[in-house]
Amino acid sequence: MDSKILITKVKIKTPVLDKIYSRYINNISHNLSEEDEARWELYSIIIQELYNTNNDTFINEIKYRITDGENPNKVFLSVLQKMNSESLWFIKKRLEEFDDEDFFKMFF
Repeated sequence: MDSKILITKVKIKTPVLDKIYSRYINNISHNLSEEDEARWELYSIIIQELYNTNNDTFINEIKYRITDGENPNKVFLSVLQKMNSESLWFIKKRLEEFDDEDFFKMFF
């Protein structure tokens, strides 16, 4: 049997966590404000960097924590602190600013 045919007949199963995370992202993406959209663009940069550096552990942690209902900004900030990545210092700074903005919004 030709190996090309065999490869095309094999179905790769998507992990449940990936399906849940995709559903979550699809659901929230329909109702995002401009400010939240900018945040998710920044979060996407972090996820892409994690994929580029093969940090599957951190990617899964993010997916689990966000789909469990944790504040995405706090999740990403926590992961960046654990990573201790100097290449993402400017993103960490922006996440801290988001955190401050959220704090002030609680009182206004």
